[in-house]
Amino acid sequence: MEPLLVLCGVLSIHSLLLQPVQGLVATFTTNHTLNKLAVDPVSGMIYVGATNQLYQLDSGLKLNDTDVTGPVMDNPSCLSVVNTSASTCEVGSKAELTKLTDNVNKILAVDKRNGQLITCGSIYQGGCEVRRLGDITTFKQYRKNEKFRIAANNATMSTVAFVALGASDPETDVLYVATTYTGNSIETQALRKNIPAVSSRQLVGRNTLDYAFQDDITGKSTKIYWNIEYRKTHIVDYVTGFSTGNFSYFMTVQQADTRTDSYVSKIIQICHSDRDYTSYVEMPLTCGDYNLLQAATVVETPGSTLQVTGAVVIATFSQSEPNSKVPTSRSAICVYTLSDIRQNFIDNLKHCYNGQGDYGKQFESEACTRRVSILSGTTYAISSETTCTLVF
Repeated sequence: MEPLLVLCGVLSIHSLLLQPVQGLVATFTTNHTLNKLAVDPVSGMIYVGATNQLYQLDSGLKLNDTDVTGPVMDNPSCLSVVNTSASTCEVGSKAELTKLTDNVNKILAVDKRNGQLITCGSIYQGGCEVRRLGDITTFKQYRKNEKFRIAANNATMSTVAFVALGASDPETDVLYVATTYTGNSIETQALRKNIPAVSSRQLVGRNTLDYAFQDDITGKSTKIYWNIEYRKTHIVDYVTGFSTGNFSYFMTVQQADTRTDSYVSKIIQICHSDRDYTSYVEMPLTCGDYNLLQAATVVETPGSTLQVTGAVVIATFSQSEPNSKVPTSRSAICVYTLSDIRQNFIDNLKHCYNGQGDYGKQFESEACTRRVSILSGTTYAISSETTCTLVF
């Protein structure tokens, strides 16, 4: 996917800000490392996820409430939730020593439709809480079952989550989650092998945080796994995610393929109406020689600005060290129209449905196969730019 506009060079914050910014309105300070930030668009309340703390601020950054989330007695190899005073935990058939462990906030998502705040941390295998908006100390924990291991269970691996429309009902919001695989040791491999790379989950009811759709007969549900053979070596860093129209997107940095140490940026697309993630597709996102996505946002832009109308993705990239995902000081900003992104996905899907190309060795199914209607004998096609329904 080529950008509409590229601005590049050696970007240095210090060289651009010759004078301090004036007009500071408010500040909030803490001794805890800040990890995530979310804003309730209805009340204007600001929520900040930190290491071992959760903060609730008003729109003027005045502290309204706080909740202590750590440290706790834990171990990344622990199978079950640890008693806060316990010195050991269950690891298979043996006991493992625990230690005081920081809880790094990994997910902080506002569910405005249901008046909830979803928080997940690095402790207890990435367990979560569902809290009340405006009252963060009132919550229900989701930790005991394997299906609630949602976030990455350490401080460094990525987790991206956001709320958008989902497959269970056109009017029902779900939680979209992308999590980097962390089962790189013998002890943690058994714990993390059933945690999907990308999934969407229910936000209300008795199956809260379970998959948004699940067919117990076919086993299909709103999730996708990486091929177990490559999970340890093909590490995907999830940078950001967003929803627009009938689709949700994740933006990533990962190896170009399973046979190389070079890194690229990719964008993932999932149809909201897809109940078994067969619409999941990813595509390289290029910005000249700047291969490492650093951040991105979606904005509506007037046609006079970039001679385009509609939404655009503005992304910052860095150039990597050779065969590494360590960024250099060389950076760039690239702009892409969402309509072009969508059209590129459609073109790629058409090629795949005609048996051209492959999914990549990192996926359970590798080769693209021609998809043909039993009734008409013709190849499937994408019906329009706004739906993932297949027609003949």
